[in-house]
Amino acid sequence: LEYLLLGLVSTVPSFLMPMLVVGKVDSSICWMDRYWVKASLWIIIFSYVGNYFWTHYFFTVLGASYTFPSWKMNNVPHTTFLLTHVCFLFYHVTSNITLRRLQHFVADLPENIQWAIKAAWILVLAYFIAYLETLAISNFPYYEFVDRASMYKVGSLFYAIYFIVSFPMFLR
Repeated sequence: LEYLLLGLVSTVPSFLMPMLVVGKVDSSICWMDRYWVKASLWIIIFSYVGNYFWTHYFFTVLGASYTFPSWKMNNVPHTTFLLTHVCFLFYHVTSNITLRRLQHFVADLPENIQWAIKAAWILVLAYFIAYLETLAISNFPYYEFVDRASMYKVGSLFYAIYFIVSFPMFLR
């Protein structure tokens, strides 16, 4: 129950804050058309698919498992669905900020060079975030790996594929 509460305490502000603190531009827009609503909806769908379907790769191939007592959906604790929303929202906002800065920085370069630089940045950022999350969760006492070295290298690489697809889509 404690981890479910942690998930709620972490996730609820990402919905409440934009509703309560509305900027000038958003105040004239219908709530369904606001960026935060679309971004949150994308992250909800994206994190649900990742938790429900993709985690089985980590469970079966890399031998990862959650061991804390919890309500589960497809062998994934409900808490992780909530915490994934917050983490993915942070990762994608970070990718948007860095990609927009990068677009501004390379704007005067030929288009094919711009594309190559942005693609390289997405690859590096995706792997970096996936690796850091894998490293961070390795200290969580209720998450176990059979082979940590494989999880750090191979698991992070496969996890990064998810971000390689989603970062450009979220930027749009």
